[in-house]
Amino acid sequence: MIASHEAIGAFVDAIEAAGMRPLNPIGPKLAAGGLVRFRCEGDRAGRLNGRAVLHLDKRPAGWFRHMASGVEGTWRADAPAVRLTSAERVSRERARCIETSARANAKLAGQEQAASRCETLWRGAKPDCEAHPYLAAKRLNPPGLRAHRDTLLVPMRDVQGRLWNVQRISPDAAKRFTSGARVDGLAWGAEWKVYGQSTGTLSMPGKLSSSTVLAIGEGMATMAAVHAATGLPVRAAMSLANLAPLARIIRTEYGPDATLILCADMDVHRPDNPGLAAANAAARAVGGLVARPPRPPGWPDGQSWDFADTWAAPDGEALIRVALTLGHGGAA
Repeated sequence: MIASHEAIGAFVDAIEAAGMRPLNPIGPKLAAGGLVRFRCEGDRAGRLNGRAVLHLDKRPAGWFRHMASGVEGTWRADAPAVRLTSAERVSRERARCIETSARANAKLAGQEQAASRCETLWRGAKPDCEAHPYLAAKRLNPPGLRAHRDTLLVPMRDVQGRLWNVQRISPDAAKRFTSGARVDGLAWGAEWKVYGQSTGTLSMPGKLSSSTVLAIGEGMATMAAVHAATGLPVRAAMSLANLAPLARIIRTEYGPDATLILCADMDVHRPDNPGLAAANAAARAVGGLVARPPRPPGWPDGQSWDFADTWAAPDGEALIRVALTLGHGGAA
């Protein structure tokens, strides 16, 4: 009878031999029994394409499958063991590194091509977009946007000011990014350095504080409202997944003395309130503060809101200024 730890090791070896390498240890989960879902090397972030089940009885046996590629296999303790020698492991690791590098290079090449398309679109667009239905409905006219026909264009840049992506907003408020373009680490910003802001420490106008302050949130309209109400430099991560990565980049760019305020969306329509949770997590990652948008007067119960909704409410500007004043943002 094979020991449980030996069976688990042999089973994981069989999974790796089939080309499915778990990015995190799965032994404890296999030992617990039941279906194990896991991310394999080469899977996109957040994708748990690996599946495995191991039965640790008198004759251990297991099944595994990669849901994206279709790779599938079985293993039995009484079948010929799949054991990798040290040389085989080194060879497989080298091959994986080469493959990973090739994928990364191909991805970057695709992002470069998408960035070139975005630059062409951006240069041909018109800066006069105040009358666009999306901005008119929100009573906002933030800087640094353009329009192409009836589509509002939101530039997404890295900290050096390079344009990598453009978010397109249609008159009915539908939003989409450029296909194949980079998203991580990018932002739209009011007073972004490409519009004249130099790198290094920011000099604030002193409306809220004489210290270095920068506000970070998810959507363009959300952060445009914060900028309009407070005059603070703002950055919009454009997605919840990019909020913490962007905050880390900004912390590195502006140093430990900068005050970073994470502006949460109040996604109260969901029990886990992902907007607030993401802001709290990002604030913890960079030692920042969290500001919540005041609920607009008469706002329906159970309906989510953000700073753009607060801005549109009576006295919205004053409400936002109070929420962003240092001392009112809750430390994460």
